[in-house]
Amino acid sequence: MLHGFRVLDVGTGTGVLAIAAVKLGARSAVGIDIDAWSIENARENVLLNRASGDVTIAETPIEHLSPDSFDLIAANLTLNTNIELLPLFAKRLDAHGYLILSGMLEADAGNMLSALESNRFRVVERADEHGWIAIVAQHS
Repeated sequence: MLHGFRVLDVGTGTGVLAIAAVKLGARSAVGIDIDAWSIENARENVLLNRASGDVTIAETPIEHLSPDSFDLIAANLTLNTNIELLPLFAKRLDAHGYLILSGMLEADAGNMLSALESNRFRVVERADEHGWIAIVAQHS
């Protein structure tokens, strides 16, 4: 499913998305967060799941990460944070890569879709469930 992908999990929290990515075949995953407790917790979870060889957890800002681009970027963040980070997501996403955004309310869908279009992303898929949305997009 994610065979060979380089994955970036922005706002990693517990690290679950980064860990799941490598368990699903990703070559590597990087989880970043600005919360010190989340970084510590995510690192513990990486060790518990025996994923330390493939998952890196860091407080590094997105613009300073290596590699220069990722095949998939996941961000489970608020509407405003997702919108603010769209230009950086566009810079860090591989030409044929996927951006998965979640953590937004259905009421925010119009604003998010407009911001994606303004940043030259096209929506590949959208899911709505119990008042929440998730969007898969590609940079065009």
